[in-house]
Amino acid sequence: MHIPPYHLYKYKALSTERDICRTIAIIEDGTIYAPKVDELNDPFEGLGVVPGLGYAGVSLPKAVERTPSRFKNDIRGCRILSLTETPVSPQMWAYYAGCYTGACLQINPTLLDAEPMRYATKAYSIDGLRVDGRDGNNIARARLLSKHIDWSHEQEWRVIYTGKESPEYISLGNDNPSAVILGHKCTNETMMRIREACSKTNTPLYQTYISDWKYRVRIVPFGFEPRFDGTPLEKQVRDECSRQNVSMFEGWD
Repeated sequence: MHIPPYHLYKYKALSTERDICRTIAIIEDGTIYAPKVDELNDPFEGLGVVPGLGYAGVSLPKAVERTPSRFKNDIRGCRILSLTETPVSPQMWAYYAGCYTGACLQINPTLLDAEPMRYATKAYSIDGLRVDGRDGNNIARARLLSKHIDWSHEQEWRVIYTGKESPEYISLGNDNPSAVILGHKCTNETMMRIREACSKTNTPLYQTYISDWKYRVRIVPFGFEPRFDGTPLEKQVRDECSRQNVSMFEGWD
């Protein structure tokens, strides 16, 4: 059993009306869309575990270094909620939140069966794993929890729903999201719409702050503006958190 961090995070783009409406729905209803495997962006999805040498004919796909598409049959119906350990990844803000024009949702994963991704330099094989993929949910989960090490910067945790009854939308529970972080390049109109949704649900709202002297992404209360009066940034942010009655994000080393 893997115990996830106290908080996990979901980056969201806010570049289209559909993006904005979906994010507002998550804030107000606590439900989130779980995409199918074929909707994910890794071409190697589900192939981190490959058939071993335990059956006749395995040498055929091995010779051309490609597993037949039917190997994905048992995972096509699975749905996946991908989360991450960090809200301050420059790569994640760039890739998944529209270069700081999107948002990052803080999730308390207590009621979610989240598991950490396994990162490796190559796919590993399992003897007896059939090339048609019909090996049950345990193998399906193992395959969906394996990725190449090039993705390790994402620090991903996954909630995996297997079988034909996998839900399209899932409930996050626990008054989730517990906080919303807006990218500092988000448009004013979108900011106001997200702020209104957070006000309805009493969800704390934050935004990113680029610390160029520390070369880091900081998380500060929404609307924060620094004073150039010699007061250290951390103290200014703590004072603003106290004024807004919101928690201080960790990581001010």
